[in-house]
Amino acid sequence: IIATGFEAKEMVGRTPKEINAIKPLKDGVIADFTATKLLLKNLLERVCKRLGIVFNNATPRDVEYILKNEIPVDKWNRVSEQILLFGRYYCRAINPKCDNCLFKDFCKYKRN
Repeated sequence: IIATGFEAKEMVGRTPKEINAIKPLKDGVIADFTATKLLLKNLLERVCKRLGIVFNNATPRDVEYILKNEIPVDKWNRVSEQILLFGRYYCRAINPKCDNCLFKDFCKYKRN
């Protein structure tokens, strides 16, 4: 996965032949659950690795296990939503907004 969200939308129709740009949403509704699940796992993994919540060699399953064990069940949906929004607007795959990030002082990505 190279990009998600607005970045990916801007790439549709302008990608090289070897890159397959997918659109898991159609008319605002999830049309491809497999692609959506992969995109969400990728985003959660990226953010958690950059912030040091998990080790860099952690798999998506490791990320899920750690988050589920560290976050109370009644907070799962809210925390997941917050991580996803943070990843979408700040901790982006391409051109992250590190200078505006609240976590830049201890973020592994910013330090490298």
